[in-house]
Amino acid sequence: MPRRSADGGAAPVATTVAVASGDEQRLRERTHGDYQWEVLLRLAPGASAAPAADFAHPGLTLRAGRRLECSQPLAEGDLLFACRAWALAPGAQLQGQVVDKLQTCTQIEHDRFFCLPGGDASSDGGAIPASLNILGHHAVDEREQSQCGVASRCVDPEAVRPRLRRSALALDRLNEEGAADEAEMIGIWLPAAFLGHSCIPNVSYAFFGDLMVCRAARRLEAGTELCCAYVSSLQPHYLRRAGLQQKFGMACACARCRLEELVMDRASVRQLLARLDDIVDRLADGEQDLKAACRGLEALASDASRRASEGAAAVQAVVASDAAVRGACLELGLLADTPGKTSARRENVERLLCASFLPCFKALAFAQQRLGEHRASSSGYGRCVQLLEQVAPASAYHAHWAVEHALESRKVGTAGEDVDQSAHNAQRWVRVHYGLSERMLRALEQRYKWPADLLGTGAVIATVEVVVSRADVPTQPVAPEKPDVVVSAQGANLHHTLEEMGGSFRLSIQVPDGVDSSDIGLDVGSRRVLASVGGDGSGGGGGRGAGLALTVELPREVDVELAPPAKFKRKGRWLILDLPLKA
Repeated sequence: MPRRSADGGAAPVATTVAVASGDEQRLRERTHGDYQWEVLLRLAPGASAAPAADFAHPGLTLRAGRRLECSQPLAEGDLLFACRAWALAPGAQLQGQVVDKLQTCTQIEHDRFFCLPGGDASSDGGAIPASLNILGHHAVDEREQSQCGVASRCVDPEAVRPRLRRSALALDRLNEEGAADEAEMIGIWLPAAFLGHSCIPNVSYAFFGDLMVCRAARRLEAGTELCCAYVSSLQPHYLRRAGLQQKFGMACACARCRLEELVMDRASVRQLLARLDDIVDRLADGEQDLKAACRGLEALASDASRRASEGAAAVQAVVASDAAVRGACLELGLLADTPGKTSARRENVERLLCASFLPCFKALAFAQQRLGEHRASSSGYGRCVQLLEQVAPASAYHAHWAVEHALESRKVGTAGEDVDQSAHNAQRWVRVHYGLSERMLRALEQRYKWPADLLGTGAVIATVEVVVSRADVPTQPVAPEKPDVVVSAQGANLHHTLEEMGGSFRLSIQVPDGVDSSDIGLDVGSRRVLASVGGDGSGGGGGRGAGLALTVELPREVDVELAPPAKFKRKGRWLILDLPLKA
């Protein structure tokens, strides 16, 4: 059965834990996506999350061609959908389970399955009847069907097989060392079946028992198709293409694949990856110790970096004259804004090409960590985090390796911006992947033995991505879990943290790319801080980023008169505001 990228999971426990029952909790889940995350985290892989309700963001739309899109802007980390498995079984048993279910299920369940991608071109290209309510946006009365019972219908396994090939997902998870374990279970999650493929995905997902949770990995504009990586995006183009063809019968001609094909020689790339396999095998067989393996990995990482640098230089040399290279760079956003000249952002091109060698860099960072070479390991994990932001943002790998980077930076013992930035990155990507629930974050800290202040459940009060306000979300009498800091969501992409530091609060606001720090307007009150892009405190102005805003409610009163001017840190683009507590 097909296996997509390892983008989520939770370690197993001995018993199944059911979420709390009650109409009120189901209403929270269905309308707000407000789950009892700390309970779900304890579920063994594949265990039933019943009676948890499914959730789908009201801004999701199914288009003709079986495309799942967002119909409104969405922020990094927004919960897109959460749903329990429609079918779940060990790989070899899934088709039999699905055929058995289709023989006796309700008609609407039967019709939903046969709307999944994987049929012939005519059926895959047509519109999906709204009455099937795939995303659960409106009520469908299925009680009459389920109560009447359905006579066993005849189901052709040959009609089932192509839909499973296209739509089944491996229930992947990361172990406590941040590596992917082999998935034993394969399943069907209805909304996920409509995610497209991209070698640079814009969504990430994780599993809690049999509940699949999908979030926006990047800021998404209205009309964007939602895509995950059907195969690992941490490998070269020829392996990605081979996996897609073998498992899904798909050919990929995305801009990333095209650019790599044009400038990365397959033979040299294959040789580098073969060296990695040889080092790992010799270490496992006891033919060399960890120090010797680390020396080999250092040489390998250096050669991989040099190969990516040569590829970036080749792109820079021909981007103005080669239409194919220029077109790929344009699609990937890699063209530099140079007046009167066509050039590529070499650093970004090099980083993208390096991402094909991510397993080499991760192996080196891990070996250095085990040898106690924390400065080198910190640098290695930091590089991995940068590369993952290019090709697998907000994935489980991204979140966990960002934490490893922060932990290694702390062990180095050098205070400063590097340590601060690594901590900000860890908070950001863990919260984007797992959500903002403080109870969830505390449960993660306990499971992985992370320091209590690392994710913001100790000294750091909150790190959030400000989301787009949604007038179309139904108002319910049930409120979601209240965080320690209340954020008024009136814009997007203003990331911030609030920390209590020895008699004062420190508010750090990340300035978006293309926005000058002087364009951030601050209105500071004794219990509230307003920030907006536009320079006048109102979010006005017509420049890039205009209209972004956030409101931070302070847990305690501050003395505005004693607050020093805001400082701007170029590294990480953080605007820092220290607010002394009122005596």
